[in-house]
Amino acid sequence: METHRGHAPMVSIIVLFADGAEVTVECLRALAKCTTALPFEVILVDNGSQEKERALLERGIAKLRFLTLQFIQFPVNVGYARGSNLAAAKARGKILVFLNNDCIVTRGWLTPLVSFLERYPGVVAVQPKLRSNILKAYFDYSGGAGGFLDRFGYPFTRGRIFDSIEKDIGQYDDPCEITWASGSCFAIRTQALWDMGGFDEYFFSYFEEIDLCVRLRERGYRIFSVPESLVYHYGSYTSNRNLGRKIYMNHRNNLYFVLKHNSLWPYFPLFILRCLFDIGSILYYLSERRFSFVLSVLKAYGALVWHLPIFLRTKVFQFSGRSLHSLATVYPGSIVLDYFLFRRRTYDAVMRRNVGGRQNFKHYREVTFFENR
Repeated sequence: METHRGHAPMVSIIVLFADGAEVTVECLRALAKCTTALPFEVILVDNGSQEKERALLERGIAKLRFLTLQFIQFPVNVGYARGSNLAAAKARGKILVFLNNDCIVTRGWLTPLVSFLERYPGVVAVQPKLRSNILKAYFDYSGGAGGFLDRFGYPFTRGRIFDSIEKDIGQYDDPCEITWASGSCFAIRTQALWDMGGFDEYFFSYFEEIDLCVRLRERGYRIFSVPESLVYHYGSYTSNRNLGRKIYMNHRNNLYFVLKHNSLWPYFPLFILRCLFDIGSILYYLSERRFSFVLSVLKAYGALVWHLPIFLRTKVFQFSGRSLHSLATVYPGSIVLDYFLFRRRTYDAVMRRNVGGRQNFKHYREVTFFENR
């Protein structure tokens, strides 16, 4: 369904960056070229970039035509969650799009997302199909064709299970109800964001969009993948420069998320099992002699123990009444066991669908940005 400019809602596209001037200009250039059918504004947020990167960005922006920017600058990195909240507070659009600065949009990408929201009032957030901008025939690690969770709070997507990334051969081209939309690129009704109080800023970076989507689903709202829209993503352009911190934030935030959305009773055994999985991660890092990664996991647990009294006092954690299992789209099994024990490498295999022997996938490092590639 085509949405025409005269009748379409205003869309505010929020792009955060912390260094990475070159790829940010590439993102903005694609926005200017490929976003033509709808009224939109771009809010560019400098999240504590170095001075030389800021200068490079300004020179690149000066060469762009037909793109008006609202520019917000923070002297230090305030995190994806807080930076997005502050930018959203300045947005004029009825629909917000959060777009990573290492994403490259394609022609007509925005229309299917807005049209889907306009067509289905009960749907409050949508994401496009995300492919790797390193190997363009493969899905992107961060979002694929829509995100899900297992009962232990581990995320996976249509197109990516842990480090195995599927080739896109049209197997997930149908719109699909999902548990979470990727923060790399997703659209959300502005009112829905504020109904939830915005992103939870404790997350800082990683998992904040999953937490937001789960809170929306707990309120009965629906979230969909709309693969008619296609966006390419370099993947971890900034975060892969500091893998130790990335592992720390991923473990800390995932544990916080699990504790936030499952009450201590009767789900305490789930936490014990989850700790056993993390011990498995530590043993793997030890076998790879990645001692700094082991320290990152231990620091993640230490941070949560340190903040536990505050979380209990503010009722972030509760003793009863909460469960991820209440969400219909949460996978009731363990994606860890499926992947590592039963060798199920694709979303269809996890869902026990007849995949006809299809196992065409690449490893995470092959489809994601690394500086020493």
